[in-house]
Amino acid sequence: MNFRFTVFLIVICLFTLTPNLLLGDGENGNLILQNQPDVSSRFEMIPVTYTPALIKGNLKKGFHFPTSWGAGLEGFVYSQHYTTKQLYLQNDKIKAHSDSLEQNIVAGEYQMLFKPEIRILPFLNIYGLIGYTQGNVTPDITAKNIIVEIPFQDTTYEITIDTSVVVNEPMKYNGPVYGFGLTASYVYNNIFVELDYNYSVIYPKDMDGNLVSNRLSPKAGYLINSENTKSNGAVWLGASWLNNTQTLTGVVDVREFAGDLANIIGETADYTATLTAVNKWNMVVGGSWRFNNHFNVALEAGFIGRKKISLGFLYSF
Repeated sequence: MNFRFTVFLIVICLFTLTPNLLLGDGENGNLILQNQPDVSSRFEMIPVTYTPALIKGNLKKGFHFPTSWGAGLEGFVYSQHYTTKQLYLQNDKIKAHSDSLEQNIVAGEYQMLFKPEIRILPFLNIYGLIGYTQGNVTPDITAKNIIVEIPFQDTTYEITIDTSVVVNEPMKYNGPVYGFGLTASYVYNNIFVELDYNYSVIYPKDMDGNLVSNRLSPKAGYLINSENTKSNGAVWLGASWLNNTQTLTGVVDVREFAGDLANIIGETADYTATLTAVNKWNMVVGGSWRFNNHFNVALEAGFIGRKKISLGFLYSF
């Protein structure tokens, strides 16, 4: 069974069988408080044109929820190290590769996202992702022992050239990003746990193919109550798993590593390397503050494995 589906199924079963069902609003830590008089009375109910059926039923039972709809803005930037197993070179005459690599590859992205969301279950909301991405890859790769494939008639000959290819030209890309996500949360007294998953696709300009990202973020934290009846906050500590595709492309001068052989196999070649993150997991720490029934702001930082900083605003209505 697919791992992500298994995790999702476990979460659904857990929250379905638990009587105190509470929900978080996306990655911004905007949490529902359970129906205890000294806590839930801090929120005023705001009528909306549509409320999902299961939430209506819980409202009748005495649970108090913020509004069912929301729209947010989130900006984040991250940087992390990547690695590749092989460097491929190709032109219209030959193919070549090397798996003997010395490398130091750093890549990062900046994203600005619009996030519409709706609560569909007392413990679960879904959201969309629409935004813009700027990314960059800074490679420092020295590929040794280049294996050149030379086709001749019906046979392909391999020649190992005892030389090296240096790839250190930065690559930049930008383009729109679209995706979706879901968040499940549970609160007991002032302690909460949250599990967020989102899927997004970047459509970069001037690049072949798209960049796909999968993120999974488990968190646990503490709710902070304010004397102000319309405001509250939260702090949390957690982790974030990121599985995303990165491809490094560019052009090298064949004469730099093949000498006069370039007259036969071509003077330039396109290079390609598929990059994977050195560490897919990192730690996160964050906090949020809900000023009233409508407005929430959150700040989160990532460290150990991947550096990240994000700032989000959510307006509920």
